[in-house]
Amino acid sequence: MTPWTVIPPLIGIALLFWWYHSACLRRLQRTWVYGRLMYYVVARWRLSICHTSMTSDKFIAGLTRLRLGDIVVTTDKWALSTRCVPGNHTHALLCIGYIDLSGVMMCAEMTRDGYGEVAFAKAAFHASRVVILRCPDWDIDYIQDVVEKCRAYKGAKYDTAFDPNPDDGDTYCSQLPWAADTERRLRVVPSRAWGTGQKVVTPDDLAASNVEVVYDSDKEQAR
Repeated sequence: MTPWTVIPPLIGIALLFWWYHSACLRRLQRTWVYGRLMYYVVARWRLSICHTSMTSDKFIAGLTRLRLGDIVVTTDKWALSTRCVPGNHTHALLCIGYIDLSGVMMCAEMTRDGYGEVAFAKAAFHASRVVILRCPDWDIDYIQDVVEKCRAYKGAKYDTAFDPNPDDGDTYCSQLPWAADTERRLRVVPSRAWGTGQKVVTPDDLAASNVEVVYDSDKEQAR
């Protein structure tokens, strides 16, 4: 038996194992245990009780550059969720502007509690790194449509199965801006989830699309 006759069966066994492994993980994502693990363990635990490195100066610098329709990607290096998600960024929000007379810049996000609208300040001071992205292909009229579509997800639950179809009613943080971009002006190339192989839109995928970086707190710190 030559090596060339052994290789095809080994490849077949590896592909069969990968398919079985992926199918098991996809089934696990739809179980009660997995959902509770995501909601109450991964989403809540931090590996440090210290505050993040976001300072007032860096926050003000970011706030002055933030505009309606900007995408905000953040990282909390001490969060358990960050250790479970590969990449440079682990959370994403969409700036929806001033929604009342308080003068507070608000962002839409998906968390374990579902769709929510939070002040940019809260998002920033819960992160060790904040990056603001702006899509040059979104004009002001289209941005209004994107924000309206985004806010239509009010009441939606966080999709712990990371279903690639956002029209099923539920979504996740980095999928929210992409789903609101109905004309797909954001040229996002979805990643493949580790283990399951299904398509997912990660915060890093948003950052790698046709966007401009208008603020990066890590670079602000270096000034």
